[in-house]
Amino acid sequence: MSVFEQLGSLALATRLKLLSETLAKDVASVYKELDIAFEPRWFTLFWTLKDKQTLTITELANELRQTHTAVVQVTNLLEKKGLLLSSKDKNDERRRQVSLSPKGLRLFEQVEPVLNAIEQANSDLLNQHAPDLLQNLNAMELYLDQRSMHDRILDNLGLIHQGVVIKNFTPAYKKYFFNLNREWIEEHFGKLESEDLKALQHPEEEILNKGGMIFFALYNNQVVGTAAIQAEGGCTFGLNMFAVTKGLRGKGIGKALFEHALQYARAKKAITLIIYTSPLLTESLNFYIRHGFYAAPMSQAEQNTYQRPTIKMQLKLT
Repeated sequence: MSVFEQLGSLALATRLKLLSETLAKDVASVYKELDIAFEPRWFTLFWTLKDKQTLTITELANELRQTHTAVVQVTNLLEKKGLLLSSKDKNDERRRQVSLSPKGLRLFEQVEPVLNAIEQANSDLLNQHAPDLLQNLNAMELYLDQRSMHDRILDNLGLIHQGVVIKNFTPAYKKYFFNLNREWIEEHFGKLESEDLKALQHPEEEILNKGGMIFFALYNNQVVGTAAIQAEGGCTFGLNMFAVTKGLRGKGIGKALFEHALQYARAKKAITLIIYTSPLLTESLNFYIRHGFYAAPMSQAEQNTYQRPTIKMQLKLT
């Protein structure tokens, strides 16, 4: 097993960087063989300026999702090479506008046939080995726009400092799935119902084998919370069997489980997340409302699922 296989998701940024560097190196060697004085790192800038024609540095940085400083550095280089034209913005002389020069346009005309070949090679690679990669990258970019990796890491550090980590289902945790949910349900409703027992006694058949997952919160290496994401059909998933042991509620453990489950649902292309809860559970209702859930109508079959008072809530993920 390679070091990257051992590290798994921990080495995500490193592997993406290495992959990018490998692809860029191969493309650069093609340009060199064809005697085209063009660097792969210029591609998106040239493409954007050819399409938009003239942009300020700030506008270009926003289009390219790069820092202002990085764009200034590359535009200064390209201007020195005579590939870009630079001028002051007529509406604000403090702002600099850039566009492709005639020399830059001629260079990009040489590059365009190569781009067609690159696109075909990329498409072949993706279709054969990773057909969903671009969609997944789009999703990752969207989620990082919503909440940065910086914030995610600091949140996780906070949980780790508290002694909390989130783990996926393993057979060793199966008994905790049953016990934690039994504790929660019996505390609030007195007894387990047949629908509860079906999922709790047969989690593999009822949840895991149907495209769902069960998560566990460990506090100082003790399992203290659990939550399940269940495929409900189409692009709808359900958050079920969500419980934290009584003595450790209110410490962010439930929130950590919820966010972990939410990430799983989004990775599965979920559009709607539903949960069945009780109007008697005021704290739980407030938690779901704070996170964007709202009441949804229930079919007759749904109303007949449980004997205890039940309401349905849903959250739109797009």
